[in-house]
Amino acid sequence: MKNKPSVLVDELKLNRYSKVATSHKNLGYAMTMKIMPLLFSSIEMAMSRGQGLAPPAKGYFRPPLDQEGVTTLRGIDNTRLFSP
Repeated sequence: MKNKPSVLVDELKLNRYSKVATSHKNLGYAMTMKIMPLLFSSIEMAMSRGQGLAPPAKGYFRPPLDQEGVTTLRGIDNTRLFSP
């Protein structure tokens, strides 16, 4: 059994966003752009260095986004969201 992140999002918004995303040709991108504001505030996203995959450059002190939120975003099963 995998550990599941303890992040809660608004289920109604998630369902609405999944319906809207089906009209886009790049489903994963559309869902990511809709779900990110549910997981991270706009200030968090603006003041972060993304996922923090690369080491920070010298003198660059921005923290990466919260790893639990990033893991949640990566773990969303699009096939489950969009099945009839």
